[in-house]
Amino acid sequence: MAQTPLWCGAQGRFVPPVDLQQAPGSLLERFLGDAAAALAGVLRFLSPLTSRSCRLHEGG
Repeated sequence: MAQTPLWCGAQGRFVPPVDLQQAPGSLLERFLGDAAAALAGVLRFLSPLTSRSCRLHEGG
C-alpha cells in the first residue's frame, strides 16, 4: 500500500498520520463509525486498487 499512487496521493489527508508499522489497524482507526462502518470506509478507500480485477472477474 505505501508505494501505490493511491497511497502517495492520499496519505496527507489522514490526521493524525497513519502509522504504517501498525497498518491496517492504524488506517482503520481513521474511519468513523462502528467497526462495520469503519471497515466499509476502508474498503471504499482501497477500491481503486482492485477495480481492474473486479471488472475482469465480472467479465468486463
